[in-house]
Amino acid sequence: MIGRNATFDKIEERMQKMNMGEYLRFIKDFKKPFESQDEELPFEYMKQKGMQAFKQVAEYRTEIDFFQFKASLYILFSFEDALITESIN
Repeated sequence: MIGRNATFDKIEERMQKMNMGEYLRFIKDFKKPFESQDEELPFEYMKQKGMQAFKQVAEYRTEIDFFQFKASLYILFSFEDALITESIN
């Protein structure tokens, strides 16, 4: 939430960050990278892996910037690779 008397600088600063709730909403909306061709994984699994990736890149902060967001996507795709490897074996 930005607030009623926000300045343009505050609004711009807020738009540059993403908190965990927004991040999990992104994962839920796009269902990636955990959507396989065979079946869709439950959101609880996606949420758990998303929280894990967010915490790994956030480094004890409550928000991440764009570069940390990109890094978290790499982590999410590594979870997917591990999941595919498990299903093959």
